[in-house]
Amino acid sequence: MASALPPGWEDILDPGEEILWQGRPEARFDWADLIHFRLLMGAPCVVFALFWMSLASGFAAGPPFPINILFLLFGLPVLLMGLTLCFGAPVGRWLRLRGSFYTLTDRNAFIATEILGRRRLARYALHSGLHPALEEGLPGSVWFATRAWDAASLTRGSLIGFVHSTGIFGERIGFEDIPEARRVFTLMLEAMRRPAPMTGGGAS
Repeated sequence: MASALPPGWEDILDPGEEILWQGRPEARFDWADLIHFRLLMGAPCVVFALFWMSLASGFAAGPPFPINILFLLFGLPVLLMGLTLCFGAPVGRWLRLRGSFYTLTDRNAFIATEILGRRRLARYALHSGLHPALEEGLPGSVWFATRAWDAASLTRGSLIGFVHSTGIFGERIGFEDIPEARRVFTLMLEAMRRPAPMTGGGAS
């Protein structure tokens, strides 16, 4: 049964559009995701940066003081890059899930996210060629779209964008890690079997 329209959705939903389900993911940090090929690339960077910085900090009797600082600062970007390669993807996923809110209507699937103060609302029309897939589990997931890796996102404004995009190659999109995945999957299929409305939105 459709739920009443919550405050704040009046200007988002189309006339007559009804909310079928709303929920949030179970935002648990996935420690297993740390064991990844990214670790093989990032760990040497971290070790080299720490070695370089410890070496540079011991130059007190060597080059003049400003040069010591330059040597020390040179290791910071390498250290940051190594830490991001090692932990960026799982931390970014955890932050995304913590700030996600899902909504399924009879016409669209909405994914609202707020990551470190940055808000985004994506809408995926059910009658735009989506192919829902159920991933069973406790929690489970309902996938319905994919997003190709975009190299431009690595430098889009800040480290947040880099952390969020690290390791994404054809990322799946959907209602991730929800406790009632099978029920939501059934609701989505039932909504997609109905005739497409005259008005609706696409993915944004």
